[in-house]
Amino acid sequence: MGSKVGGLGIKQLNRLPVLGADVGEGIAQGIQGSAKYLRDLGVPDWKITPRPFEYGTLNANPLPFSLQRVGSGVNTTLKPYSLSNEQTRIWYHNQLDAIPTQIDSTLSLREQALQSFQMRNEIKLQARELMSDRAAAAELPEPKTLQDVVRKAYEQGLRGDDVWIYVRDGATRSNKNVDDALGLTRK
Repeated sequence: MGSKVGGLGIKQLNRLPVLGADVGEGIAQGIQGSAKYLRDLGVPDWKITPRPFEYGTLNANPLPFSLQRVGSGVNTTLKPYSLSNEQTRIWYHNQLDAIPTQIDSTLSLREQALQSFQMRNEIKLQARELMSDRAAAAELPEPKTLQDVVRKAYEQGLRGDDVWIYVRDGATRSNKNVDDALGLTRK
């Protein structure tokens, strides 16, 4: 696979605390006890709920607990105005790459699209705060509104669920022209 897992690089992932071998409550406590450490790495907060054992559910959901994302997921310990344009763009790409793992897949397609759209706009605003080049940050256009994105989908002939798929998937795309100008490529 790739060299990244979600928004974390493999090197960062290897530094995650080792959780005990216990399942259920033990795992939940271990993960909750590491919440600050994970937040400091930029991982979103999660609510861990132990799941009671039910016969016949092992293959459907082998985890003895459920995870639910709490908050926006845009957490950073980076200081405002501390990154170059290129560093900011790399951070931005990492955050966009993590969006699919932060979407609640139990929600309707429309709700997933709204979640991803909101996350992307939060990430954009956070990225602008990280830029040390304040003049360039001030010149960036405002994030698109949901109405703008839906209108573009309709202009492309999309209807129904295809509109929400376009909105959801668009939250992880970046502007190729900006990436090219900074000499960056994305997968």
